[in-house]
Amino acid sequence: MFANSTSAATKINTPLVNIPQSVSVITREFINDTGFQNLADITRYVPGVDIHQGEGNRDELIIRGVDSSANFFVNGFRDDVQYFRDLYNAQSVEILKGPSAITFGRASGGGLLNRTLKQADGQTIYEETAQTGSYNNRRFTLDAGQAVNEVAATRLNAMYEKSDTFRDFGWLERWGINPTATFKVDDATKVRLSYEYFHDDRTADRGNPSQARSAVAPAATSLYPAFPFAPAGDLTAYYGSPNLNRAKATVNTVMAFIDHDFENGLTATNGTYFADFKKFYQNVYPGNGPLSGAVNPTDTSFNRAAYNHMTNRQNTFNDTDFIYKGYTGPIFHTIGFGTELGRQAGIDVRNTGIFPNGTNTEADNPFEPTYFGAVNFVHQYPGFFPPASPRLIPTAYTSSTLSRPMCATPSKSRAGCN
Repeated sequence: MFANSTSAATKINTPLVNIPQSVSVITREFINDTGFQNLADITRYVPGVDIHQGEGNRDELIIRGVDSSANFFVNGFRDDVQYFRDLYNAQSVEILKGPSAITFGRASGGGLLNRTLKQADGQTIYEETAQTGSYNNRRFTLDAGQAVNEVAATRLNAMYEKSDTFRDFGWLERWGINPTATFKVDDATKVRLSYEYFHDDRTADRGNPSQARSAVAPAATSLYPAFPFAPAGDLTAYYGSPNLNRAKATVNTVMAFIDHDFENGLTATNGTYFADFKKFYQNVYPGNGPLSGAVNPTDTSFNRAAYNHMTNRQNTFNDTDFIYKGYTGPIFHTIGFGTELGRQAGIDVRNTGIFPNGTNTEADNPFEPTYFGAVNFVHQYPGFFPPASPRLIPTAYTSSTLSRPMCATPSKSRAGCN
């Protein structure tokens, strides 16, 4: 149920008591016993770490007061695109608090989170789970693996989940499949291969606006916080657009590792990682205007804004680690050294939403919060961006068309949106 060592902080398997940083390791047994499915669940049991809303479309952590949506790693490789991760194939989750650039390169001073994935280890395992619950929730997982022969082992992890949420118009659908294989080349060399396809599609929900305390600004402080505005006490009220609010991510990941023991105290691991990320999210939400989207003090109006953001990125990394263990008289040494080569390439495009009134802001009634109108998403809006800063307009993203049919009527059920 607990781990007393990790290689997350040092690249060398080191007892936690000897690491001069705070490291929390959530084991597979603990994940299974508590039924954790996502990183939001994990953070409830890790001191110094909180989950941020992430605009309703991504994992975002606050580690020791430092907010970051990019300090995520998988098997030690950078996993920095903004999406919701799942724990169906996680062997453990390691959260390192404090600066870690010496090991992981660029990162925030708060810390980072690293997922280690299950691998084909030759052990026979056949597990499946089925879950159902409120709001039409259903989830299925599969973990199957065994040794094929003396030199090969395989393992398959898979997951499917579909659910509505307690919020009006809320829904999600995601699935993942992760086959792995291990080959024993000889007594000193082992090759590990992994491929994962993961897809997450859901309603982007930015939540309710706050209640303004003055005509100038919400004036929220720690002593006088701005509370969510709930029309007639209804916290399920949706302030987005069922037709347009969408968060969608598709991730393809390939990993290959070669482990070799030189049988003289020196071992080496070479890992290659390639990931292709396609992320798109679109928000209609309370925002803009002098109150920044908050409901005005008289409860008669709030401002609405909209935008979308597309990220296509490819991450390629190669990491080589050498570990040498030896003696000098009575002193035992463990020395680690190595290299990492990486390349990240991609494109990010953000478009501003223009409402039928011709501006990027629309004032609406907070007691009729859901928006069913049209929004035109453009990459340049005269009067909003400075004319001296022209921007290229990728024609494929000047507006957004979703594959899910539009909501024809203001119904609170999913039936009107499918």
